[in-house]
Amino acid sequence: MKKELVCLLAGWLALWLFSACQPNPKEEEPSGAKRTVLVYMAADNNLYYYSGINFGQLLATADQEALNGGQLLVFWDDLDGLSRLFRVEASANLDQADADTTLLKSYSFGNCLTPESMAQVFTDVHELAPADEYGLILWSHGTGWLPADYVQRNVGWNASQPAEDLSSDNGLNAAEGVRLPWFAGNGRESWPAGLPATKWFGESDGEHMDIADLGRTLERFPWEFIMMDACYGASIEFVYELRNAAKYLVASPGEIVGCGFPYHWILPDLFASDTDTKGICTRVCETFHRYYSDPDNQETYYHSSAISLIDLSAVDALAERCRQLLATADSLPYEWNHLQKYDNTQPGYFYDLESILEEALGGGSTSKSAAQASTRGALPEDLFAGAVLLHRHTDELLSALANYNSWIPLEVCCGLSAYVPRYDCSPNPNLDFLNGRYYDTAWAKAIGLTAEE
Repeated sequence: MKKELVCLLAGWLALWLFSACQPNPKEEEPSGAKRTVLVYMAADNNLYYYSGINFGQLLATADQEALNGGQLLVFWDDLDGLSRLFRVEASANLDQADADTTLLKSYSFGNCLTPESMAQVFTDVHELAPADEYGLILWSHGTGWLPADYVQRNVGWNASQPAEDLSSDNGLNAAEGVRLPWFAGNGRESWPAGLPATKWFGESDGEHMDIADLGRTLERFPWEFIMMDACYGASIEFVYELRNAAKYLVASPGEIVGCGFPYHWILPDLFASDTDTKGICTRVCETFHRYYSDPDNQETYYHSSAISLIDLSAVDALAERCRQLLATADSLPYEWNHLQKYDNTQPGYFYDLESILEEALGGGSTSKSAAQASTRGALPEDLFAGAVLLHRHTDELLSALANYNSWIPLEVCCGLSAYVPRYDCSPNPNLDFLNGRYYDTAWAKAIGLTAEE
């Protein structure tokens, strides 16, 4: 039953868009808007089902008031290898009909995550939808800084599997899913109640994009904000590569469940004119957290949230302060049970940056006993204040990185996750490889870390 619903949704949406949204060659050049927002959906993977849901949320919410004179564009790379750029046309009356779309351009990308492919789309967006300022939402999978070749071989999720593990029978059926009222009457009436896929960036037909390539590509274009609708976008190694790409970054230090950003809730925030860019990003963070943290919200099956607002102009200063602090430490921490994890793999890939630094400096930020906890305070209180402007999280965070669900208590959360090289599992060729690649990251070099001899 769930497979049938997925096929119905994906097929309906693809056919509707393809048949109803043909480009109009006589259309006049847009005169320019206050803001253009691009949602870049790299959906040629097991999250394709959720791309239909999120696209549908946008269409069901995009009226003239929500878009507020701005332009909303969606780049959609689907399972059939079709890559298309749409403009969402504001609906005059959402009670009568969802917003329509105009197909601006089609592409023949084999992989939409190469620097060349992504830069082509960004160039087209700036030419076809001129505006005073631009915002970008990157939608796909994400594993923070982890190298693309390592992810493909070693990370638990197989991105070629159907979304939310549709091949398994967990005793639930679609009728027991959570009702999606904004899809009523459109053949999209229930939420999958099975194991959720979670997101990492990015995956397109089995191909991934290294963060250095992503950062260099993004830097070529003027973005006011970048939002990561993907997992581990607030891992500090990832954040550091994007420090010159925009003014602000909205991202999670952990995983985001497959249904991703609640676009029907945040769309008016994206085009708000009564606040500045920082205010827009603040509202999106608060709305995201409210959506996922409210136990009475029946639109989501998993109440798991960790979201951060990062001032990218302050990341270099944070790196310098971390370098100075670590220069006084004997070594990186090895009391792994004292560190706050964000993922359920063994050994872990993502730890809270504050807990790493506290442990390295002898503070023991996540120690369980009162005696150990009383030693906290080795870090300056304002260490993260400049870079992390806001962070919100639930008491527990869902992780499915190891290919099964775990709820991880968040006792410490500074809003940034980070990797710690581990040598206590040797010999381990995969881990040795990953440790070596970590020391090649711009972040590791910026904070003065070098490989152990």
